[in-house]
Amino acid sequence: MGLRDWIQRNLMGEAMANRKHMQDLYSDPDWMLQAGLGDIEFEQDMYDDIVYGEPAIDETTPGPAGATIKMRFPEEWSNKLKAIPDAPYDELALMGLRKHAMEGGPTRYLDFSPFDVGDLEHEWDDESRYQGVYNSSWLLPGGGELGPNIDINPNYLLNKFDPNISQDKISDIYRHEYKHGIIPPWQPYAHAAIYGTGAKYGLSQEDVGESLYRFSEGPETYGEDYWGRPIPLGGHSRAAGMTHPYTSMPSDPAGTPPRSPQDRAGDVARFFIGGGPQRREDEERIPRPRERRTHHFNTGGLASLML
Repeated sequence: MGLRDWIQRNLMGEAMANRKHMQDLYSDPDWMLQAGLGDIEFEQDMYDDIVYGEPAIDETTPGPAGATIKMRFPEEWSNKLKAIPDAPYDELALMGLRKHAMEGGPTRYLDFSPFDVGDLEHEWDDESRYQGVYNSSWLLPGGGELGPNIDINPNYLLNKFDPNISQDKISDIYRHEYKHGIIPPWQPYAHAAIYGTGAKYGLSQEDVGESLYRFSEGPETYGEDYWGRPIPLGGHSRAAGMTHPYTSMPSDPAGTPPRSPQDRAGDVARFFIGGGPQRREDEERIPRPRERRTHHFNTGGLASLML
């Protein structure tokens, strides 16, 4: 350990020393080149998962006496999932992958959280609870702006789940975050559409089960309303005989029959798959969330480190 490293680690603290180490790597063109090659390989794997992967909800495994076993859910949930459009693969995820690969630049999978430690840490940058997060852009301290970034949290994943976490689980996290680049956060039912398509086309049983639960039971299960605004977590299960009101659900236009929020989320998915605009259409009526990020899960540029 050199004198500079000793000073940083012992006088500045380990977190700040780690931050400086990451800064040095991000400024090293050779390291960034290797990271970029890893990103390209990872994106090819993601393409294969999205286009050719078998959705977990359709998978069957051998059971006793020649029977087959599939994932089982409450019938109410399965009926609600019919609102999500049928397609040969997850079209929304593929759109997000292409957009992220083209617009994200060399930092599109890097972990910026080491830059937010000590005196530089902010309350809204606390990502410890999440498995992944999508950042529409990064503002540089000296001016300028970087493109979109996806950051997952391997520490959270490895602590909460099996240490041998499957590639399918990691793939589904990125699949979810890609879609945030297609459907803007101020779009009503944005998260519902993302969870619904994740349930229909995701590869890992755990993530598909969670996505279907959140799609079917509503945004209070993940601390939002249908506008994407933060609210206290509800988590009540109607499948278990409990109900909770959706007081913040946008109203149907006058004279139209009432439709379920799942049907509306399916319409949002169809709209953006069909090339819908990605700009806010009603600046005054739809409030923009305060956060610059949208999340399903959270932190750690794993894709850039899988070299």
